[in-house]
Amino acid sequence: GTVQKRIDYIGNDYVSIQVSGKGSYEYSDKIWQENILQILPIDSLANNKNIKITDLSGEESLGAIELGIQNTMMKLNIEESDILNKHKLLDSFGLVRKMGHWFFKGRINYMLDNEFRYADYNINILPPSKLVIYDDLNVSWTHIKNKVPGAIDAFTSPNKDIVLVLTKGEIIIYGVEGGEIEGSPLRRISIKDNETIIMAEWATGDYVDNWSETLSSLRNAE
Repeated sequence: GTVQKRIDYIGNDYVSIQVSGKGSYEYSDKIWQENILQILPIDSLANNKNIKITDLSGEESLGAIELGIQNTMMKLNIEESDILNKHKLLDSFGLVRKMGHWFFKGRINYMLDNEFRYADYNINILPPSKLVIYDDLNVSWTHIKNKVPGAIDAFTSPNKDIVLVLTKGEIIIYGVEGGEIEGSPLRRISIKDNETIIMAEWATGDYVDNWSETLSSLRNAE
Protein backbone atom coordinates (compact mmCIF):
# COMPACT_ATOMS: atom_id res chain seq x y z
CA GLY A 1 0.00 0.00 0.00
CA THR A 2 0.93 3.65 0.33
CA VAL A 3 1.54 5.95 3.28
CA GLN A 4 1.51 9.75 3.23
CA LYS A 5 2.80 12.06 5.94
CA ARG A 6 1.98 15.74 6.43
CA ILE A 7 3.72 18.07 8.85
CA ASP A 8 1.43 20.11 11.12
CA TYR A 9 4.05 21.62 13.44
CA ILE A 10 7.80 21.75 13.92
CA GLY A 11 9.43 22.94 17.15
CA ASN A 12 12.98 22.83 18.47
CA ASP A 13 12.67 19.24 19.69
CA TYR A 14 9.46 17.73 18.29
CA VAL A 15 7.47 17.49 15.08
CA SER A 16 3.70 16.85 14.85
CA ILE A 17 2.55 14.95 11.76
CA GLN A 18 -0.51 13.33 10.20
CA VAL A 19 -0.02 9.82 8.80
CA SER A 20 -2.55 8.37 6.36
CA GLY A 21 -2.29 5.08 4.50
CA LYS A 22 -4.18 2.31 2.77
CA GLY A 23 -3.24 -1.08 1.36
CA SER A 24 -3.72 -4.82 1.53
CA TYR A 25 -2.05 -7.50 3.63
CA GLU A 26 0.56 -9.61 1.85
CA TYR A 27 -0.96 -13.00 2.60
CA SER A 28 -4.68 -12.17 2.58
CA ASP A 29 -7.29 -10.16 0.74
CA LYS A 30 -7.99 -7.95 3.75
CA ILE A 31 -7.53 -4.20 3.44
CA TRP A 32 -5.77 -2.08 6.05
CA GLN A 33 -6.34 1.65 6.42
CA GLU A 34 -5.46 4.31 8.97
CA ASN A 35 -5.33 8.05 9.48
CA ILE A 36 -3.51 8.92 12.69
CA LEU A 37 -1.58 11.70 14.40
CA GLN A 38 1.95 11.44 15.78
CA ILE A 39 4.41 13.58 17.71
CA LEU A 40 7.99 12.50 17.06
CA PRO A 41 11.27 13.60 18.68
CA ILE A 42 13.36 15.35 16.03
CA ASP A 43 16.60 13.73 17.22
CA SER A 44 15.23 10.24 16.49
CA LEU A 45 12.97 10.70 13.46
CA ALA A 46 14.49 7.69 11.72
CA ASN A 47 13.01 5.39 14.39
CA ASN A 48 9.50 6.68 13.58
CA LYS A 49 8.50 6.03 17.19
CA ASN A 50 5.96 8.53 18.48
CA ILE A 51 6.24 10.00 21.92
CA LYS A 52 3.50 9.25 24.44
CA ILE A 53 1.40 12.09 25.80
CA THR A 54 2.25 11.02 29.34
CA ASP A 55 5.91 11.78 28.58
CA LEU A 56 4.89 15.33 27.73
CA SER A 57 2.06 16.11 30.14
CA GLY A 58 2.04 13.44 32.84
CA GLU A 59 -0.39 10.67 33.73
CA GLU A 60 -3.37 13.04 34.07
CA SER A 61 -3.27 13.56 30.30
CA LEU A 62 -4.60 10.02 29.77
CA GLY A 63 -7.83 11.02 31.48
CA ALA A 64 -8.18 13.98 29.11
CA ILE A 65 -7.73 11.68 26.10
CA GLU A 66 -10.18 9.08 27.41
CA LEU A 67 -12.79 11.77 28.10
CA GLY A 68 -12.31 13.19 24.61
CA ILE A 69 -12.74 9.76 23.03
CA GLN A 70 -15.90 9.01 25.02
CA ASN A 71 -17.45 12.38 24.13
CA THR A 72 -16.63 11.85 20.45
CA MET A 73 -18.13 8.35 20.43
CA MET A 74 -21.35 9.73 21.94
CA LYS A 75 -21.44 12.57 19.42
CA LEU A 76 -20.91 10.18 16.48
CA ASN A 77 -23.22 7.55 17.98
CA ILE A 78 -20.67 4.77 17.57
CA GLU A 79 -19.69 1.85 19.78
CA GLU A 80 -16.28 0.70 20.91
CA SER A 81 -16.55 -2.18 18.44
CA ASP A 82 -16.67 0.37 15.58
CA ILE A 83 -13.27 1.83 16.46
CA LEU A 84 -10.23 0.68 14.47
CA ASN A 85 -6.54 0.54 15.41
CA LYS A 86 -7.36 0.42 19.12
CA HIS A 87 -3.70 -0.22 19.99
CA LYS A 88 -2.86 3.26 18.64
CA LEU A 89 -5.82 5.06 20.17
CA LEU A 90 -4.07 6.65 23.15
CA ASP A 91 -1.03 7.58 21.04
CA SER A 92 -2.88 9.20 18.13
CA PHE A 93 -2.56 12.85 19.09
CA GLY A 94 -0.95 15.97 17.68
CA LEU A 95 -1.14 19.76 17.55
CA VAL A 96 -3.64 22.06 15.87
CA ARG A 97 -3.79 25.87 15.55
CA LYS A 98 -6.89 27.70 16.77
CA MET A 99 -7.33 31.43 17.42
CA GLY A 100 -3.63 32.16 17.72
CA HIS A 101 -2.53 29.24 19.88
CA TRP A 102 -1.42 25.62 19.62
CA PHE A 103 -3.72 23.01 21.16
CA PHE A 104 -3.63 19.24 21.56
CA LYS A 105 -6.03 17.20 19.46
CA GLY A 106 -6.65 13.47 19.23
CA ARG A 107 -7.93 11.31 16.39
CA ILE A 108 -9.96 8.12 16.20
CA ASN A 109 -10.43 5.78 13.22
CA TYR A 110 -13.78 4.00 12.94
CA MET A 111 -16.15 2.21 10.59
CA LEU A 112 -19.64 3.51 9.88
CA ASP A 113 -21.96 2.03 7.24
CA ASN A 114 -19.03 -0.14 6.06
CA GLU A 115 -16.98 2.99 5.34
CA PHE A 116 -13.64 4.00 6.87
CA ARG A 117 -13.80 7.33 8.65
CA TYR A 118 -11.85 9.37 11.17
CA ALA A 119 -12.74 12.10 13.63
CA ASP A 120 -10.71 14.60 15.65
CA TYR A 121 -11.43 15.65 19.22
CA ASN A 122 -10.08 18.22 21.67
CA ILE A 123 -7.71 17.16 24.44
CA ASN A 124 -8.36 19.65 27.21
CA ILE A 125 -4.83 20.18 28.48
CA LEU A 126 -2.35 22.83 27.33
CA PRO A 127 0.79 21.72 25.46
CA PRO A 128 3.80 22.00 27.80
CA SER A 129 6.60 24.49 27.19
CA LYS A 130 9.04 21.73 26.21
CA LEU A 131 6.79 21.02 23.22
CA VAL A 132 5.72 24.58 22.32
CA ILE A 133 8.27 27.02 23.73
CA TYR A 134 6.64 30.32 22.73
CA ASP A 135 2.88 30.55 22.24
CA ASP A 136 1.86 34.03 23.43
CA LEU A 137 -0.68 36.15 21.57
CA ASN A 138 -0.15 39.72 22.74
CA VAL A 139 -3.12 41.16 20.79
CA SER A 140 -6.61 39.93 21.66
CA TRP A 141 -8.24 37.61 19.12
CA THR A 142 -11.35 39.83 19.13
CA HIS A 143 -9.23 42.85 18.16
CA ILE A 144 -7.54 40.85 15.38
CA LYS A 145 -10.90 39.73 13.95
CA ASN A 146 -12.23 43.29 14.09
CA LYS A 147 -9.20 44.49 12.14
CA VAL A 148 -9.09 41.55 9.70
CA PRO A 149 -12.48 39.78 9.54
CA GLY A 150 -11.00 37.02 7.35
CA ALA A 151 -8.33 36.11 9.92
CA ILE A 152 -7.97 32.41 10.67
CA ASP A 153 -4.77 32.57 12.73
CA ALA A 154 -2.26 35.06 14.12
CA PHE A 155 1.23 35.18 15.59
CA THR A 156 2.73 38.00 17.66
CA SER A 157 6.44 38.64 18.20
CA PRO A 158 8.09 38.24 21.61
CA ASN A 159 8.86 41.98 21.49
CA LYS A 160 5.09 42.60 21.18
CA ASP A 161 5.64 44.97 18.25
CA ILE A 162 4.58 42.82 15.25
CA VAL A 163 1.55 40.66 14.47
CA LEU A 164 1.28 38.27 11.51
CA VAL A 165 -2.34 37.67 10.56
CA LEU A 166 -3.11 34.61 8.44
CA THR A 167 -6.08 34.57 6.06
CA LYS A 168 -6.98 31.99 3.41
CA GLY A 169 -4.93 33.80 0.78
CA GLU A 170 -2.16 35.75 2.49
CA ILE A 171 -0.14 36.64 5.56
CA ILE A 172 -0.65 40.29 6.56
CA ILE A 173 2.02 41.88 8.75
CA TYR A 174 1.10 44.79 11.01
CA GLY A 175 2.93 46.86 13.57
CA VAL A 176 1.60 46.76 17.13
CA GLU A 177 1.63 49.61 19.62
CA GLY A 178 0.28 49.26 23.15
CA GLY A 179 -1.55 46.03 22.30
CA GLU A 180 -3.34 47.69 19.36
CA ILE A 181 -2.81 46.91 15.67
CA GLU A 182 -1.55 49.93 13.71
CA GLY A 183 -3.36 51.27 10.67
CA SER A 184 -1.71 50.08 7.45
CA PRO A 185 -0.03 46.71 6.87
CA LEU A 186 3.76 46.65 6.79
CA ARG A 187 3.67 43.88 4.21
CA ARG A 188 1.43 41.32 2.54
CA ILE A 189 2.67 37.84 1.59
CA SER A 190 0.56 35.71 -0.75
CA ILE A 191 0.17 32.02 0.08
CA LYS A 192 -1.03 29.09 -2.02
CA ASP A 193 -4.17 27.07 -1.34
CA ASN A 194 -2.24 24.10 0.04
CA GLU A 195 0.18 26.08 2.22
CA THR A 196 -0.11 26.26 6.01
CA ILE A 197 2.08 27.62 8.80
CA ILE A 198 3.93 24.88 10.64
CA MET A 199 6.51 26.96 12.49
CA ALA A 200 7.12 30.53 13.69
CA GLU A 201 10.75 31.33 14.47
CA TRP A 202 11.53 34.75 15.91
CA ALA A 203 15.06 36.09 15.63
CA THR A 204 17.07 39.18 16.54
CA GLY A 205 20.63 40.34 15.88
CA ASP A 206 22.88 38.09 13.76
CA TYR A 207 20.24 35.35 13.75
CA VAL A 208 18.12 37.43 11.36
CA ASP A 209 20.84 37.27 8.69
CA ASN A 210 21.39 33.57 9.35
CA TRP A 211 17.70 32.77 8.82
CA SER A 212 17.48 35.03 5.76
CA GLU A 213 20.47 33.30 4.12
CA THR A 214 19.08 29.84 4.90
CA LEU A 215 15.63 30.61 3.50
CA SER A 216 17.12 32.26 0.40
CA SER A 217 19.22 29.18 -0.31
CA LEU A 218 16.12 26.96 0.04
CA ARG A 219 14.18 29.12 -2.41
CA ASN A 220 17.04 29.02 -4.91
CA ALA A 221 17.19 25.22 -4.64
CA GLU A 222 13.52 24.80 -5.57
